[in-house]
Amino acid sequence: MSFLVTFMFFILMICVSCTKQVLNSPEDIPCVQNSDCVLISKNCCPCNMGGAPYAIHKLQKEAYRRYRDQTCHSGREICLASYRCDEWKSSTLQCVNSRCTVEIYQGALP
Repeated sequence: MSFLVTFMFFILMICVSCTKQVLNSPEDIPCVQNSDCVLISKNCCPCNMGGAPYAIHKLQKEAYRRYRDQTCHSGREICLASYRCDEWKSSTLQCVNSRCTVEIYQGALP
């Protein structure tokens, strides 16, 4: 029994580490105004499978898509059934100090 618990814990830790793969910026383009920014998933998972919203400059969107396509199809990614799309819908994009940021509303949705 103890072996089974240890084994399950080990498998769980592997799965958790797989979901935490974070995409890093292929290039850093400074923003000038809020409309320069767009949302992407910070990890390899979509919002309906636990993907966290992340703000980038709109000119980086295609580079991120290519990078995600190369990085996220290794077979090691596991997305949890965690619905986070409300965070995406309630988020506000801002250009702060020439960097795109996302502010997520933490309360109940209106």
